[in-house]
Amino acid sequence: MAQQKTESKPKADAQALPPKANFSEWFTQICSPSGAGLADVRYGIGGLMVHLPPTMRITRKLYEYFETEVENRGHEPVLFPTMIKEANLVVEKEHAGFTPEVFWVESAGSKPLEERLALRPTGETQIYPMFSLWLNSYNQLPFRIYQSRHTVFRNEMSTRPFLRGREFLFFETHNCYEDHESVMAEIAADMATMNRVIWGKLSIPHLFLQRPQWDKFKGAENTYVADCIMPDGKRNQISSTHDLGQRFSKAYDIKVLNANKENEFVHQSCFGPGIWRIMAALIGIHGDDQGLILPFELAPVQLVVVPIFKTANKEKVLGHAQILADRLKQAGYRVTLDERDKSPGFKYNDWEMRGVPVRIEFGERDLEAQSVMLKVRNQKEKATLSQAELLDRLPQLVAQHDQTLRDNAQAYFADKVNSAETLEDAIRLLDEKGGFVKVPFHGIGFESEAHAKTLQEKTGGAYVCGVKFGEVETESLAGRTCIITGAAAGALVYIARSH
Repeated sequence: MAQQKTESKPKADAQALPPKANFSEWFTQICSPSGAGLADVRYGIGGLMVHLPPTMRITRKLYEYFETEVENRGHEPVLFPTMIKEANLVVEKEHAGFTPEVFWVESAGSKPLEERLALRPTGETQIYPMFSLWLNSYNQLPFRIYQSRHTVFRNEMSTRPFLRGREFLFFETHNCYEDHESVMAEIAADMATMNRVIWGKLSIPHLFLQRPQWDKFKGAENTYVADCIMPDGKRNQISSTHDLGQRFSKAYDIKVLNANKENEFVHQSCFGPGIWRIMAALIGIHGDDQGLILPFELAPVQLVVVPIFKTANKEKVLGHAQILADRLKQAGYRVTLDERDKSPGFKYNDWEMRGVPVRIEFGERDLEAQSVMLKVRNQKEKATLSQAELLDRLPQLVAQHDQTLRDNAQAYFADKVNSAETLEDAIRLLDEKGGFVKVPFHGIGFESEAHAKTLQEKTGGAYVCGVKFGEVETESLAGRTCIITGAAAGALVYIARSH
Protein backbone atom coordinates (compact mmCIF):
# COMPACT_ATOMS: atom_id res chain seq x y z
CA MET A 1 0.00 0.00 0.00
CA ALA A 2 1.43 3.40 -0.96
CA GLN A 3 1.93 5.97 1.76
CA GLN A 4 1.77 9.71 0.97
CA LYS A 5 4.26 12.28 2.16
CA THR A 6 4.38 15.99 1.30
CA GLU A 7 7.57 17.12 -0.45
CA SER A 8 9.91 19.00 1.87
CA LYS A 9 11.38 22.41 1.00
CA PRO A 10 14.59 22.54 -1.06
CA LYS A 11 17.92 22.33 0.70
CA ALA A 12 20.08 25.42 0.92
CA ASP A 13 22.61 24.16 -1.64
CA ALA A 14 20.03 23.54 -4.39
CA GLN A 15 20.12 25.58 -7.61
CA ALA A 16 17.46 28.25 -7.94
CA LEU A 17 15.60 29.68 -10.93
CA PRO A 18 13.98 33.10 -11.11
CA PRO A 19 10.20 32.79 -10.74
CA LYS A 20 8.48 31.88 -13.99
CA ALA A 21 6.40 35.06 -13.67
CA ASN A 22 9.62 36.80 -14.72
CA PHE A 23 9.48 34.81 -17.94
CA SER A 24 12.34 36.40 -19.88
CA GLU A 25 14.87 35.85 -17.11
CA TRP A 26 13.42 32.41 -16.27
CA PHE A 27 13.64 31.28 -19.90
CA THR A 28 17.22 32.49 -20.29
CA GLN A 29 18.33 30.76 -17.10
CA ILE A 30 16.56 27.45 -17.71
CA CYS A 31 18.09 27.15 -21.19
CA SER A 32 21.62 27.84 -19.96
CA PRO A 33 24.26 25.27 -18.90
CA SER A 34 23.71 26.29 -15.27
CA GLY A 35 19.96 25.69 -15.66
CA ALA A 36 18.50 22.66 -17.44
CA GLY A 37 21.54 22.54 -19.74
CA LEU A 38 19.73 22.96 -23.05
CA ALA A 39 21.90 25.47 -24.91
CA ASP A 40 25.12 27.43 -24.65
CA VAL A 41 25.19 30.80 -26.39
CA ARG A 42 28.87 31.44 -25.61
CA TYR A 43 29.99 30.10 -28.99
CA GLY A 44 31.50 33.44 -29.94
CA ILE A 45 29.29 34.24 -32.96
CA GLY A 46 26.10 36.14 -32.21
CA GLY A 47 22.93 34.20 -32.95
CA LEU A 48 24.69 30.82 -33.12
CA MET A 49 24.52 28.43 -30.17
CA VAL A 50 25.60 24.97 -29.10
CA HIS A 51 22.74 22.48 -28.77
CA LEU A 52 23.50 20.53 -25.59
CA PRO A 53 22.68 16.82 -25.00
CA PRO A 54 19.16 17.16 -23.51
CA THR A 55 18.11 19.36 -26.44
CA MET A 56 19.52 16.91 -28.96
CA ARG A 57 17.70 14.00 -27.32
CA ILE A 58 14.41 15.91 -27.25
CA THR A 59 14.68 17.25 -30.80
CA ARG A 60 15.69 13.80 -32.05
CA LYS A 61 12.34 12.53 -30.76
CA LEU A 62 10.53 15.48 -32.38
CA TYR A 63 12.17 14.63 -35.69
CA GLU A 64 11.16 10.99 -35.27
CA TYR A 65 7.54 11.99 -34.68
CA PHE A 66 7.37 14.13 -37.82
CA GLU A 67 9.36 11.74 -40.00
CA THR A 68 7.03 8.88 -39.08
CA GLU A 69 3.98 11.04 -39.76
CA VAL A 70 4.99 12.31 -43.20
CA GLU A 71 6.40 8.96 -44.35
CA ASN A 72 3.06 7.38 -43.47
CA ARG A 73 1.53 9.97 -45.81
CA GLY A 74 3.85 9.08 -48.71
CA HIS A 75 6.72 11.57 -48.34
CA GLU A 76 10.24 10.38 -49.18
CA PRO A 77 13.41 11.67 -47.42
CA VAL A 78 16.03 13.77 -49.23
CA LEU A 79 18.99 15.90 -48.19
CA PHE A 80 20.08 18.91 -50.23
CA PRO A 81 23.39 20.81 -50.02
CA THR A 82 23.77 23.71 -47.60
CA MET A 83 24.59 26.30 -50.29
CA ILE A 84 22.38 27.79 -53.02
CA LYS A 85 23.31 29.66 -56.19
CA GLU A 86 22.48 33.35 -56.03
CA ALA A 87 20.63 33.02 -59.34
CA ASN A 88 18.15 30.63 -57.70
CA LEU A 89 17.23 33.19 -55.07
CA VAL A 90 16.26 35.87 -57.56
CA VAL A 91 14.34 33.73 -60.06
CA GLU A 92 11.04 34.24 -58.29
CA LYS A 93 10.55 37.94 -57.69
CA GLU A 94 8.52 37.59 -54.54
CA HIS A 95 11.02 35.13 -53.06
CA ALA A 96 13.86 37.61 -53.70
CA GLY A 97 12.73 39.35 -50.51
CA PHE A 98 14.89 36.83 -48.67
CA THR A 99 18.09 37.93 -50.38
CA PRO A 100 19.14 40.67 -47.89
CA GLU A 101 18.74 38.25 -44.96
CA VAL A 102 20.99 35.43 -46.14
CA PHE A 103 24.65 34.72 -45.42
CA TRP A 104 26.90 34.78 -48.48
CA VAL A 105 29.93 32.66 -49.35
CA GLU A 106 32.04 34.76 -51.71
CA SER A 107 35.39 32.97 -51.86
CA ALA A 108 36.95 29.52 -51.72
CA GLY A 109 40.14 30.01 -49.76
CA SER A 110 41.67 33.20 -51.21
CA LYS A 111 40.03 32.81 -54.62
CA PRO A 112 36.79 34.76 -55.25
CA LEU A 113 33.90 32.68 -56.55
CA GLU A 114 32.50 33.48 -59.99
CA GLU A 115 29.02 33.47 -58.48
CA ARG A 116 28.49 33.97 -54.78
CA LEU A 117 26.60 31.28 -52.90
CA ALA A 118 24.01 31.65 -50.14
CA LEU A 119 23.62 29.51 -47.04
CA ARG A 120 20.08 28.20 -47.42
CA PRO A 121 17.38 30.32 -45.72
CA THR A 122 14.62 27.78 -46.65
CA GLY A 123 14.40 24.95 -49.14
CA GLU A 124 12.24 26.33 -51.97
CA THR A 125 14.99 27.93 -54.04
CA GLN A 126 17.31 24.93 -53.81
CA ILE A 127 14.71 22.20 -54.27
CA TYR A 128 12.44 23.53 -57.01
CA PRO A 129 15.10 23.79 -59.75
CA MET A 130 15.62 20.04 -59.21
CA PHE A 131 11.88 19.38 -59.41
CA SER A 132 11.97 20.85 -62.93
CA LEU A 133 14.52 18.16 -63.84
CA TRP A 134 12.79 15.27 -62.08
CA LEU A 135 9.14 15.71 -63.07
CA ASN A 136 7.74 15.29 -66.57
CA SER A 137 4.48 13.32 -66.33
CA TYR A 138 1.25 13.56 -64.36
CA ASN A 139 1.80 9.90 -63.47
CA GLN A 140 4.53 11.06 -61.07
CA LEU A 141 2.03 13.12 -59.08
CA PRO A 142 1.45 13.61 -56.26
CA PHE A 143 5.18 14.00 -55.64
CA ARG A 144 6.13 14.41 -51.97
CA ILE A 145 9.55 14.77 -50.34
CA TYR A 146 10.82 15.95 -46.98
CA GLN A 147 14.12 17.22 -45.63
CA SER A 148 14.94 16.66 -41.97
CA ARG A 149 17.63 17.08 -39.31
CA HIS A 150 19.34 19.98 -41.04
CA THR A 151 19.92 23.64 -40.26
CA VAL A 152 18.99 26.81 -42.11
CA PHE A 153 20.51 30.27 -41.85
CA ARG A 154 19.08 33.77 -41.68
CA ASN A 155 20.77 37.01 -40.72
CA GLU A 156 18.49 37.86 -37.81
CA MET A 157 19.50 40.92 -35.81
CA SER A 158 17.71 39.95 -32.58
CA THR A 159 18.30 36.37 -31.46
CA ARG A 160 17.23 34.08 -28.60
CA PRO A 161 17.58 30.33 -28.05
CA PHE A 162 14.73 28.37 -29.65
CA LEU A 163 12.80 31.51 -30.62
CA ARG A 164 14.99 33.32 -33.15
CA GLY A 165 18.47 32.54 -34.38
CA ARG A 166 20.87 32.92 -37.27
CA GLU A 167 21.14 29.13 -37.55
CA PHE A 168 18.33 26.87 -36.41
CA LEU A 169 17.01 23.33 -36.71
CA PHE A 170 14.60 22.73 -39.55
CA PHE A 171 12.12 20.26 -41.04
CA GLU A 172 10.29 20.79 -44.33
CA THR A 173 8.13 18.98 -46.86
CA HIS A 174 7.77 20.02 -50.50
CA ASN A 175 5.01 18.65 -52.68
CA CYS A 176 3.60 18.78 -56.21
CA TYR A 177 0.06 17.93 -57.46
CA GLU A 178 -2.17 18.07 -60.51
CA ASP A 179 -4.74 20.45 -59.06
CA HIS A 180 -5.48 22.92 -56.29
CA GLU A 181 -7.96 20.61 -54.54
CA SER A 182 -5.06 18.25 -53.84
CA VAL A 183 -3.07 21.12 -52.34
CA MET A 184 -5.86 21.90 -49.88
CA ALA A 185 -6.21 18.22 -48.98
CA GLU A 186 -2.48 18.14 -48.23
CA ILE A 187 -2.77 21.25 -46.08
CA ALA A 188 -5.58 19.64 -44.09
CA ALA A 189 -3.35 16.58 -43.64
CA ASP A 190 -0.51 18.86 -42.45
CA MET A 191 -2.80 20.31 -39.82
CA ALA A 192 -3.88 16.83 -38.73
CA THR A 193 -0.22 15.83 -38.42
CA MET A 194 0.46 18.88 -36.28
CA ASN A 195 -2.47 18.09 -34.03
CA ARG A 196 -1.40 14.47 -33.54
CA VAL A 197 2.13 15.52 -32.62
CA ILE A 198 1.73 18.89 -30.91
CA TRP A 199 -1.39 18.10 -28.92
CA GLY A 200 -1.47 14.30 -29.00
CA LYS A 201 2.15 13.72 -27.98
CA LEU A 202 3.38 17.05 -26.55
CA SER A 203 0.18 18.50 -25.01
CA ILE A 204 0.79 21.96 -26.48
CA PRO A 205 -2.57 23.74 -27.02
CA HIS A 206 -2.75 25.84 -30.18
CA LEU A 207 -4.98 27.48 -32.78
CA PHE A 208 -4.91 26.74 -36.51
CA LEU A 209 -5.16 30.03 -38.38
CA GLN A 210 -5.07 31.35 -41.92
CA ARG A 211 -2.69 34.29 -42.01
CA PRO A 212 -3.82 37.60 -43.54
CA GLN A 213 -2.59 38.24 -47.07
CA TRP A 214 0.00 40.80 -46.00
CA ASP A 215 1.57 38.34 -43.55
CA LYS A 216 1.69 35.23 -45.74
CA PHE A 217 4.89 33.56 -46.95
CA LYS A 218 6.27 35.48 -49.90
CA GLY A 219 5.33 33.70 -53.08
CA ALA A 220 2.42 31.80 -51.52
CA GLU A 221 -1.27 32.07 -52.34
CA ASN A 222 -2.08 31.52 -48.66
CA THR A 223 -0.32 30.59 -45.44
CA TYR A 224 -1.78 28.46 -42.65
CA VAL A 225 -0.21 28.16 -39.21
CA ALA A 226 -0.37 26.63 -35.76
CA ASP A 227 0.10 29.31 -33.09
CA CYS A 228 0.45 28.79 -29.34
CA ILE A 229 0.82 31.28 -26.49
CA MET A 230 3.93 31.58 -24.34
CA PRO A 231 3.85 32.50 -20.61
CA ASP A 232 4.58 36.15 -21.37
CA GLY A 233 1.30 36.26 -23.29
CA LYS A 234 2.95 36.43 -26.72
CA ARG A 235 2.17 34.32 -29.76
CA ASN A 236 4.65 31.65 -30.82
CA GLN A 237 4.24 30.28 -34.37
CA ILE A 238 5.12 26.59 -34.17
CA SER A 239 4.33 25.52 -37.74
CA SER A 240 3.39 26.86 -41.14
CA THR A 241 2.05 25.26 -44.29
CA HIS A 242 1.78 27.15 -47.54
CA ASP A 243 -0.47 26.95 -50.57
CA LEU A 244 2.06 27.90 -53.26
CA GLY A 245 -0.38 27.63 -56.14
CA GLN A 246 1.58 27.64 -59.41
CA ARG A 247 3.79 30.63 -58.64
CA PHE A 248 6.96 28.69 -57.93
CA SER A 249 6.28 26.09 -60.62
CA LYS A 250 6.04 28.87 -63.19
CA ALA A 251 9.17 30.55 -61.85
CA TYR A 252 11.20 27.34 -61.90
CA ASP A 253 9.52 25.72 -64.92
CA ILE A 254 8.10 22.72 -63.07
CA LYS A 255 5.61 21.24 -65.51
CA VAL A 256 4.33 17.83 -66.54
CA LEU A 257 2.43 16.30 -69.43
CA ASN A 258 -1.17 15.80 -68.36
CA ALA A 259 -3.52 13.00 -69.46
CA ASN A 260 -4.27 14.97 -72.64
CA LYS A 261 -0.55 15.21 -73.50
CA GLU A 262 -0.53 18.94 -72.69
CA ASN A 263 2.13 20.65 -70.60
CA GLU A 264 0.81 21.96 -67.29
CA PHE A 265 2.54 23.69 -64.40
CA VAL A 266 2.15 21.72 -61.18
CA HIS A 267 0.39 23.00 -58.07
CA GLN A 268 2.54 23.03 -54.93
CA SER A 269 2.55 23.14 -51.15
CA CYS A 270 5.21 23.10 -48.46
CA PHE A 271 5.01 22.39 -44.73
CA GLY A 272 7.38 23.35 -41.93
CA PRO A 273 6.85 22.40 -38.29
CA GLY A 274 9.22 24.66 -36.33
CA ILE A 275 11.51 22.33 -34.37
CA TRP A 276 13.08 25.24 -32.48
CA ARG A 277 9.77 26.96 -31.81
CA ILE A 278 8.21 23.71 -30.59
CA MET A 279 11.15 23.33 -28.22
CA ALA A 280 10.50 26.85 -26.89
CA ALA A 281 6.82 25.98 -26.38
CA LEU A 282 7.68 22.80 -24.47
CA ILE A 283 9.99 24.75 -22.17
CA GLY A 284 7.70 27.70 -21.62
CA ILE A 285 4.20 26.23 -21.48
CA HIS A 286 4.87 23.17 -19.33
CA GLY A 287 7.69 24.44 -17.11
CA ASP A 288 7.25 25.87 -13.60
CA ASP A 289 9.27 27.73 -10.98
CA GLN A 290 11.35 24.60 -10.38
CA GLY A 291 12.26 24.00 -14.03
CA LEU A 292 11.21 21.85 -16.97
CA ILE A 293 8.22 19.53 -16.99
CA LEU A 294 8.32 17.16 -19.97
CA PRO A 295 5.91 14.58 -21.39
CA PHE A 296 7.12 11.20 -20.16
CA GLU A 297 7.75 9.75 -23.64
CA LEU A 298 9.82 12.78 -24.64
CA ALA A 299 11.98 13.13 -21.50
CA PRO A 300 15.66 12.27 -22.10
CA VAL A 301 15.75 10.74 -18.60
CA GLN A 302 12.41 9.27 -17.55
CA LEU A 303 13.36 7.94 -14.11
CA VAL A 304 16.19 8.97 -11.82
CA VAL A 305 17.27 6.85 -8.86
CA VAL A 306 18.75 8.97 -6.06
CA PRO A 307 20.60 6.83 -3.48
CA ILE A 308 20.69 8.28 0.04
CA PHE A 309 23.68 7.11 2.04
CA LYS A 310 26.32 7.90 4.62
CA THR A 311 29.98 7.00 4.38
CA ALA A 312 29.46 3.84 6.44
CA ASN A 313 26.70 2.41 4.22
CA LYS A 314 27.55 3.99 0.86
CA GLU A 315 28.75 0.81 -0.84
CA LYS A 316 25.77 -1.21 0.36
CA VAL A 317 23.15 1.36 -0.68
CA LEU A 318 24.78 2.07 -4.06
CA GLY A 319 24.96 -1.61 -4.87
CA HIS A 320 21.26 -2.17 -4.29
CA ALA A 321 20.39 1.14 -6.02
CA GLN A 322 22.26 -0.12 -9.09
CA ILE A 323 20.23 -3.34 -9.04
CA LEU A 324 17.03 -1.25 -8.87
CA ALA A 325 18.15 1.00 -11.75
CA ASP A 326 19.08 -2.02 -13.89
CA ARG A 327 15.68 -3.57 -13.22
CA LEU A 328 13.96 -0.40 -14.42
CA LYS A 329 16.15 -0.23 -17.53
CA GLN A 330 15.30 -3.84 -18.36
CA ALA A 331 11.62 -2.84 -18.18
CA GLY A 332 12.29 -0.37 -21.02
CA TYR A 333 12.66 2.93 -19.15
CA ARG A 334 15.41 5.52 -19.66
CA VAL A 335 17.01 5.57 -16.21
CA THR A 336 19.89 7.41 -14.53
CA LEU A 337 21.48 6.44 -11.22
CA ASP A 338 22.78 9.63 -9.58
CA GLU A 339 26.02 8.73 -7.81
CA ARG A 340 27.36 12.30 -7.67
CA ASP A 341 29.01 13.53 -4.49
CA LYS A 342 26.22 16.03 -3.81
CA SER A 343 23.55 16.27 -1.13
CA PRO A 344 20.14 14.64 -1.76
CA GLY A 345 18.52 18.10 -1.76
CA PHE A 346 20.84 19.31 -4.50
CA LYS A 347 20.10 16.24 -6.59
CA TYR A 348 16.34 16.49 -6.11
CA ASN A 349 16.26 20.06 -7.32
CA ASP A 350 18.73 19.48 -10.14
CA TRP A 351 16.60 16.67 -11.59
CA GLU A 352 13.41 18.69 -11.12
CA MET A 353 15.01 21.52 -13.10
CA ARG A 354 15.86 19.06 -15.86
CA GLY A 355 12.25 17.84 -16.04
CA VAL A 356 12.72 14.18 -15.10
CA PRO A 357 9.14 12.88 -14.68
CA VAL A 358 9.77 10.39 -11.86
CA ARG A 359 12.34 10.47 -9.03
CA ILE A 360 12.98 7.38 -6.92
CA GLU A 361 14.72 7.89 -3.57
CA PHE A 362 16.44 4.88 -2.07
CA GLY A 363 18.25 4.65 1.27
CA GLU A 364 19.17 2.03 3.87
CA ARG A 365 15.72 2.16 5.50
CA ASP A 366 14.15 1.53 2.10
CA LEU A 367 16.52 -1.37 1.58
CA GLU A 368 15.49 -2.91 4.87
CA ALA A 369 11.78 -2.33 4.18
CA GLN A 370 12.08 -3.44 0.53
CA SER A 371 10.45 -0.15 -0.45
CA VAL A 372 11.21 3.09 -2.34
CA MET A 373 10.14 6.71 -1.94
CA LEU A 374 8.77 8.00 -5.24
CA LYS A 375 8.09 11.58 -6.42
CA VAL A 376 6.25 12.41 -9.65
CA ARG A 377 7.53 15.71 -11.07
CA ASN A 378 4.23 17.60 -11.20
CA GLN A 379 2.59 16.10 -8.08
CA LYS A 380 2.97 17.68 -4.64
CA GLU A 381 3.19 14.52 -2.58
CA LYS A 382 5.69 11.66 -2.43
CA ALA A 383 4.56 8.05 -2.24
CA THR A 384 6.15 5.06 -0.55
CA LEU A 385 5.84 1.90 -2.65
CA SER A 386 7.07 -1.62 -2.09
CA GLN A 387 9.73 -2.65 -4.58
CA ALA A 388 7.52 -5.58 -5.55
CA GLU A 389 4.71 -3.28 -6.76
CA LEU A 390 6.92 -0.59 -8.34
CA LEU A 391 6.85 -1.85 -11.93
CA ASP A 392 3.12 -2.49 -11.80
CA ARG A 393 2.38 0.99 -10.41
CA LEU A 394 4.66 3.00 -12.70
CA PRO A 395 2.33 3.10 -15.75
CA GLN A 396 -0.43 4.55 -13.57
CA LEU A 397 1.92 7.20 -12.14
CA VAL A 398 3.23 8.06 -15.60
CA ALA A 399 -0.33 8.48 -16.89
CA GLN A 400 -1.10 10.73 -13.91
CA HIS A 401 1.97 12.86 -14.70
CA ASP A 402 1.04 13.27 -18.37
CA GLN A 403 -2.64 13.95 -17.67
CA THR A 404 -1.76 16.64 -15.13
CA LEU A 405 0.63 18.22 -17.65
CA ARG A 406 -2.11 18.23 -20.29
CA ASP A 407 -4.83 19.53 -17.98
CA ASN A 408 -2.63 22.38 -16.76
CA ALA A 409 -1.72 23.38 -20.32
CA GLN A 410 -5.34 23.27 -21.46
CA ALA A 411 -6.52 25.40 -18.53
CA TYR A 412 -3.73 27.89 -19.16
CA PHE A 413 -4.58 28.18 -22.86
CA ALA A 414 -8.32 28.54 -22.24
CA ASP A 415 -7.55 31.60 -20.13
CA LYS A 416 -5.45 33.04 -22.97
CA VAL A 417 -8.16 32.99 -25.66
CA ASN A 418 -10.67 35.81 -25.18
CA SER A 419 -13.03 38.02 -27.17
CA ALA A 420 -13.65 41.75 -27.41
CA GLU A 421 -16.03 43.97 -29.37
CA THR A 422 -14.15 47.25 -28.95
CA LEU A 423 -10.57 48.41 -29.27
CA GLU A 424 -10.56 49.51 -25.63
CA ASP A 425 -11.61 46.05 -24.39
CA ALA A 426 -9.08 44.39 -26.70
CA ILE A 427 -6.25 46.52 -25.29
CA ARG A 428 -7.37 45.78 -21.73
CA LEU A 429 -7.38 42.03 -22.35
CA LEU A 430 -4.00 42.13 -24.09
CA ASP A 431 -2.54 44.06 -21.15
CA GLU A 432 -4.17 42.01 -18.38
CA LYS A 433 -4.08 38.50 -19.82
CA GLY A 434 -2.05 38.53 -23.01
CA GLY A 435 -2.74 35.73 -25.46
CA PHE A 436 -5.29 35.84 -28.27
CA VAL A 437 -8.19 38.25 -28.43
CA LYS A 438 -10.83 37.52 -31.05
CA VAL A 439 -12.24 40.74 -32.51
CA PRO A 440 -14.41 41.88 -35.42
CA PHE A 441 -12.08 43.39 -38.02
CA HIS A 442 -12.09 44.86 -41.51
CA GLY A 443 -10.79 41.67 -43.21
CA ILE A 444 -7.65 39.70 -44.08
CA GLY A 445 -7.17 40.85 -47.69
CA PHE A 446 -4.52 43.36 -48.75
CA GLU A 447 -7.13 46.14 -48.52
CA SER A 448 -7.12 45.69 -44.72
CA GLU A 449 -3.35 45.94 -44.24
CA ALA A 450 -3.37 49.65 -43.36
CA HIS A 451 -5.95 49.01 -40.64
CA ALA A 452 -3.78 46.20 -39.25
CA LYS A 453 -0.89 48.68 -38.96
CA THR A 454 -3.17 51.08 -37.11
CA LEU A 455 -4.19 48.25 -34.79
CA GLN A 456 -0.55 47.43 -34.12
CA GLU A 457 0.20 51.07 -33.24
CA LYS A 458 -2.79 51.45 -30.94
CA THR A 459 -2.35 48.13 -29.10
CA GLY A 460 1.36 48.29 -28.39
CA GLY A 461 2.37 45.78 -31.02
CA ALA A 462 -0.53 43.35 -31.47
CA TYR A 463 -0.64 41.60 -34.83
CA VAL A 464 -3.60 40.35 -36.80
CA CYS A 465 -2.74 36.64 -36.57
CA GLY A 466 -5.52 35.52 -38.89
CA VAL A 467 -8.87 33.76 -39.02
CA LYS A 468 -9.57 30.29 -37.67
CA PHE A 469 -8.82 27.53 -40.17
CA GLY A 470 -10.34 24.06 -40.29
CA GLU A 471 -13.11 24.91 -37.83
CA VAL A 472 -16.14 27.01 -38.74
CA GLU A 473 -16.74 30.06 -36.54
CA THR A 474 -20.24 29.77 -35.07
CA GLU A 475 -20.52 33.49 -34.33
CA SER A 476 -22.29 35.73 -36.81
CA LEU A 477 -20.77 38.97 -38.14
CA ALA A 478 -24.20 40.55 -38.53
CA GLY A 479 -24.32 43.99 -36.93
CA ARG A 480 -20.69 43.83 -35.76
CA THR A 481 -18.20 46.54 -36.62
CA CYS A 482 -14.44 46.61 -37.12
CA ILE A 483 -12.66 47.73 -33.94
CA ILE A 484 -10.46 50.07 -36.00
CA THR A 485 -12.66 51.54 -38.75
CA GLY A 486 -16.11 51.31 -37.19
CA ALA A 487 -17.41 49.97 -40.51
CA ALA A 488 -19.11 46.60 -40.95
CA ALA A 489 -16.67 43.84 -39.99
CA GLY A 490 -15.53 41.46 -42.72
CA ALA A 491 -13.94 38.82 -40.50
CA LEU A 492 -13.47 37.59 -36.94
CA VAL A 493 -9.72 37.67 -36.45
CA TYR A 494 -7.40 36.69 -33.64
CA ILE A 495 -4.93 39.33 -32.54
CA ALA A 496 -1.91 38.90 -30.25
CA ARG A 497 1.48 40.32 -29.45
CA SER A 498 4.21 38.18 -30.89
CA HIS A 499 7.64 36.63 -30.49
